[in-house]
Amino acid sequence: MRKSVFIIIILLTISITAKSQIKSLTKDAVVLTEYDVKNDITYWAFSQDSIFVFFSDVTAPKKGSVTVKNPNNIPAQFDWFKFNDLNLRFESFKTTSGVSETTENNLDAGGYKIIINDGINAKDTLSCWIFIDNFRIKRIKVNSTCTHLNLEPLTVPGIAEHYNYYDIKRSSILPLKIDNGESSMKSIKWESTTSGIIKDPSLFRQSISNPAPIENSKYKVSLKDVFGKEAVAETDEVVGIASVAGLKLTLIQNKDRDDEDSKDITLTNSTEDNDKTKFKGEAPVYAALENQSKNSSIFKWSFYNDINLRSGADSILLSSTDETPSVDNFFYTPGKYKVKLITENIHGCIDSAVYNNIKIDSSLIKKDHLPNAFTPNGDGVNDIFNVKTSEKDNVKSLKDFTINIYTKNGKKVYSFSGNYKDWEGWNGKRDNDGSEMDSGIYYYTIEATGWDKRSYKGKSVTGFIYLYK
Repeated sequence: MRKSVFIIIILLTISITAKSQIKSLTKDAVVLTEYDVKNDITYWAFSQDSIFVFFSDVTAPKKGSVTVKNPNNIPAQFDWFKFNDLNLRFESFKTTSGVSETTENNLDAGGYKIIINDGINAKDTLSCWIFIDNFRIKRIKVNSTCTHLNLEPLTVPGIAEHYNYYDIKRSSILPLKIDNGESSMKSIKWESTTSGIIKDPSLFRQSISNPAPIENSKYKVSLKDVFGKEAVAETDEVVGIASVAGLKLTLIQNKDRDDEDSKDITLTNSTEDNDKTKFKGEAPVYAALENQSKNSSIFKWSFYNDINLRSGADSILLSSTDETPSVDNFFYTPGKYKVKLITENIHGCIDSAVYNNIKIDSSLIKKDHLPNAFTPNGDGVNDIFNVKTSEKDNVKSLKDFTINIYTKNGKKVYSFSGNYKDWEGWNGKRDNDGSEMDSGIYYYTIEATGWDKRSYKGKSVTGFIYLYK
């Protein structure tokens, strides 16, 4: 409708009050015409006709009924005319005499004009329109695929159709219409027997995706058309056919140690969301998997190393079709790793979850950042000489580690060999539990091998340490 709803309601009240001599007692709704008359609101209101709307169904067909009363409340002659859409003229079809009020039933849709003549007062001419509202939903069109479920109510009349009438107040009669499209629906409400699957129940067409449904469900829609007639339809049970890939990846540092540290990463079929979480660690990093896929029965797991791929070697570290494979000690070599899970189900639907952001550090010993002095005096500050401190990661990703400490005369006073993470450092005593060493300069050598097979030895990892008391 072109006028605002607020103005229409006010003018409808004015018009119905002013034209109380023509009414319908059995109508289901009433609206005003929108004849192209003068702009003055009062004149506009009194120049419009009522459109009486009757809700009709296949099982309960309904026609129009109009009651006309002589405003002078005395017997009169009522000449009835019906508008002919072909020649755009009113044509006589009935005359009623000797009554002050008359009702005509079983009226078809269209325009009607009634001339009242009581022989005393001036003739009065009234007009109105009748719409038979057959609005209903034939069925809900269902299009279910692996990636989306589309639902569309197919209505009668179709949503592209209109309710037509004519501007009979013009000298050149003009066709008018009331839209019956999606935007004219008074209300739209979708429901599903699966909770939460419909995100916006007020949309005329539903498209459920990311993911498409994985559970069986019925879908119901309730529509109210432009006049407020309600139509309801429900689907049969729609099978949820989508496959949804998902997993929890647990990455573990320092496995089997007291300072074990793990990070859980939940991955979905959105690679963009997955890659917002990043993991960076020293070799070795251990991995554990938990399959969180839904509506899936076939699984293909793959672990890749992009560094190996670029060097021409086989980049696939693991390939498995187990529901949840066991993963052991994969992440030794520095580089960027990728985890991929592909799922499939009995409906042939395929999905995947990919994570690209496992980064393993190269082995490293930063000689320039190693401590060059310590004070083992028991004050709790700088009491230990250690290559790895809380302030700096001076060493990373080492598989084997050996350190020897000598006096300036070349006499060995301390030695450690093993996992550098297990080394508690030198406390300034012979072999850490013997006699205290004198203040002075000591010489250390480190020999190590990284998980990336890089060897550390020789002058590059030797230095002096000053012991102060």
